Amino acid sequence: MKKLAKKLKRGISLVEVIVSIFIITLISASATTIILTSAKNEQVSLRDTQIALATETTIECFRFADDIDEFYSVLYLADNDFSKQDSTITLNKEGFSLDIIADFTAKQIVITALDKKGQELSSVSYKKG
Repeated sequence: MKKLAKKLKRGISLVEVIVSIFIITLISASATTIILTSAKNEQVSLRDTQIALATETTIECFRFADDIDEFYSVLYLADNDFSKQDSTITLNKEGFSLDIIADFTAKQIVITALDKKGQELSSVSYKKG
């Protein structure tokens, strides 16, 4: 009986504490990795949605515009991040940019989405009528 009482009063060994800390560290590292990956995927998904919406808005504005100035004015009203240089219109956002080339004589528009590094994400062309 005395031996059993001694074993119960003994407490936790150093090895048990180290193993517990190691297991907690592994679980925490795995959870952190999962959370960071999820956040990155969410950012990419949000960027792709913003590109799709901006492209759709641009095409709709192009469909009803008669010239480049009217087209740019309507785009600028939709989002004041649009800027114009000659026949190219650019939309600069935090994670991407859209380069828009509108040709009203050929009734055609080309929209190219680029990431922060300048790599092409997508390209869409649309022709009226």
